[in-house]
Amino acid sequence: LKDDLGPADALQAARWLKQAAERGLALSQQLYGNLLAGQALGQPDRKAALKWFQRAAKQGHGPAQHILAWMYLEGKDVEKDLEQASVWLTLLERQTDLSKGDTQLQQTLRAQFTPDQSLAVLRRGGDFKPRPSELTRDESLGLFGVTAITLLSIREDLLNRLAGEGDAEAAQMLGLSKL
Repeated sequence: LKDDLGPADALQAARWLKQAAERGLALSQQLYGNLLAGQALGQPDRKAALKWFQRAAKQGHGPAQHILAWMYLEGKDVEKDLEQASVWLTLLERQTDLSKGDTQLQQTLRAQFTPDQSLAVLRRGGDFKPRPSELTRDESLGLFGVTAITLLSIREDLLNRLAGEGDAEAAQMLGLSKL
């Protein structure tokens, strides 16, 4: 896609993804967090990245939940918290089959927990209710299930115009095209 819409440009990607993230699109929140956490924009801003990962994860976005699980497991940019890591893995497990490594990790964590800790993880996971934004929840907006051929047929000037008018999906597409 980026070849058809121009070369990769992290600053442009960040601009568009931030616009879409602020409007509530979970994928854009997670991708913008990735840009902030990495070095593509210069000095990493991991505190800001954490905020965007949390926003996406609270909407039920699996990749962001996975990122948070590993952050809490390793104590990377957050206080190490094995229970919280297990909660995020539990929530991810509800949506998809965990990878072999994640399954082994979850089993290892559970084996270390006391019965009270295990119960706390289950309660926190059970109490979690994803809160998708209106934009993330509304699958009729045209981006879910669209074929690559359709995406490639979208012209950059149209996306720029729509994004300039505040269209979060257009901003997300422009951001994705610049990664």
